[in-house]
Amino acid sequence: MRERTLPGWSALLALVVGCGESGGLLEIRISPEPADLAFDRVRVEIAGDQGVGTWERELGGSGSVTIDPGSASTATIRVWGVSGAPAEPAVVAYGEGERTAGAGRVEVTVRAAGDADGDWVVEPTDNCPERVNFRQVDTDGDEVGDACDTCPAVEDPEQLDTDGNGVGDACEPHDCGNGTQELGEACDDGNAAAGDGCTPDCRVEACGNGRIDPGEACDDGNIADLDGCDSDCRHTPVIATADLPVVGNARIADFGSGDLVAAWFSAADSVDLDRGDVLLQRIDRTTGAEGPTASFGRGTAVSPFHLRRDGSPATLTVAWTDLFDETAPVVRHARVRAARIPADFSSDPAVEDVVDVEEGLARGWGTFGGDRPLAFAFAAAIEEPATGQWLDGTAWPPAFGESLAASAYGNTEFVAGALRDGGGSLAVWAGVRPGWTGLTTSIWARRFDVSGAAADPDDVWLGDVAGFDQLQAVHEPSEDVYLAGVLDSSGASRWSRLAPAGGPPDALMGATLPYGISLAATGDGTLAAGWIRLESGGCVLHVQGLDGYGRAVGAERTWSLGGLAGLESCSGGISPLADGRAVVVWVRVIGLPPAAGWSVGWWFVPSAGALL
Repeated sequence: MRERTLPGWSALLALVVGCGESGGLLEIRISPEPADLAFDRVRVEIAGDQGVGTWERELGGSGSVTIDPGSASTATIRVWGVSGAPAEPAVVAYGEGERTAGAGRVEVTVRAAGDADGDWVVEPTDNCPERVNFRQVDTDGDEVGDACDTCPAVEDPEQLDTDGNGVGDACEPHDCGNGTQELGEACDDGNAAAGDGCTPDCRVEACGNGRIDPGEACDDGNIADLDGCDSDCRHTPVIATADLPVVGNARIADFGSGDLVAAWFSAADSVDLDRGDVLLQRIDRTTGAEGPTASFGRGTAVSPFHLRRDGSPATLTVAWTDLFDETAPVVRHARVRAARIPADFSSDPAVEDVVDVEEGLARGWGTFGGDRPLAFAFAAAIEEPATGQWLDGTAWPPAFGESLAASAYGNTEFVAGALRDGGGSLAVWAGVRPGWTGLTTSIWARRFDVSGAAADPDDVWLGDVAGFDQLQAVHEPSEDVYLAGVLDSSGASRWSRLAPAGGPPDALMGATLPYGISLAATGDGTLAAGWIRLESGGCVLHVQGLDGYGRAVGAERTWSLGGLAGLESCSGGISPLADGRAVVVWVRVIGLPPAAGWSVGWWFVPSAGALL
């Protein structure tokens, strides 16, 4: 066996300890087990709060050695029994003991042990017994030291290396999709497509594997029924009873990982339905189970319009518009407000006013979830033109940033927006143009590129309408176009089709649709328009396909969401999720105010297209 030396840092500390102020002699009584276990000498290591020191003494078996450690503090005593020539020492015994502060004697029992690699770590303690590994580094925590780990960055206790090239199977590069099932692959069907039984990363797609694969609405890791996710990975609708009235519709934010977050306006009581709070509720993205809730931001006509997540630890930022009445004298304020709250709702939120408009109005649009948070708002005093500005939510507190619109507009009560999958966005708003004396309202839009710069040098006029109920905007990815539409009181839809890079819009007439629709792109050139109504004592989801021009495609379909005695109304729609699924969310009202009850329901489906 080769000659061994201490690591450099230990040797230096040994010198420091040896030159320190004497702490008194320490007698170490060494007892071999069995008693006839023999060696030529002992190596003693004392590790305390001043460092590590080593000494060698001649000793052939049971006996004592006396050492001056330079300190009387608490320390760990390690003893190796060594045989053979100094140039070829062999460890044959090892034991440990503890010295209490001020003690002059320590008992150490040594037992048979070996140290084949000479790093003074005995087997089986050595996590790399065939290579020197003084510090026992184990980066991946698999109890195999980096010095001999075939895959040191990936936990791999079995250390399989089938081809014997020194690179473990766990981190051996392989080519998923080449049609050959290689090590680490559960399947390989020769493509990178999803939904064909073998995932793009070569996992088997199957209900019950704990992962939501294409065509599944949920997957809770089993194929049991009656637990929220049935044996065929269909989701059972969840109905959450609200403690206070729910006004308007709920929206669900998906950040791509972790739980989903639903947001709605919760009225203060069953009488004053105009005054209340923003309410957030976490939802398990796999089972749909209800999670914690948080409420804050008391105001009048509260309307959440933006929800994003950032930071570490993760926090949620929610933005909303509301009204606020000051007393003596009474002055009504329109506000854009924001709150920041830990994503686990572990503490109360911080609430800030972004903008306060005395005797005015404020309207906002923003993304819910996603990895590209974006929001804007129009705010103005009464009888003054409203100015559209981006909401900078990257810092706290949020603030209005650059202007969104090139001009200011009167009576801007409707705003909408859309994100393009490849980057860029569209902003749409309805307002009276400067100097206009007619009775109609104009629809305006502006496109923005990936960097956020305006692709249109000025606001784009989409048309005039005498009266309408809803403003919509969506990006259709298969044709890479924006659609901006208005629904008038008769249900007729008028759409404008805009290419993201610029150019004039196409004016179109589309399908007849009711008030309260939501739009979700299916990815195959079809948009799913969804709305929920009370019919025959139950909530019914209606879904109509639209093409990239807003025209009806196929027949309207209906889905029953369940009924309940005393139902007075149902409302809601469809929201796409980051993993390709969609969620139907709706609000139920039971009975009439003030004795009414409210509940929010959600139902996961494999995709928006699956509803068509």
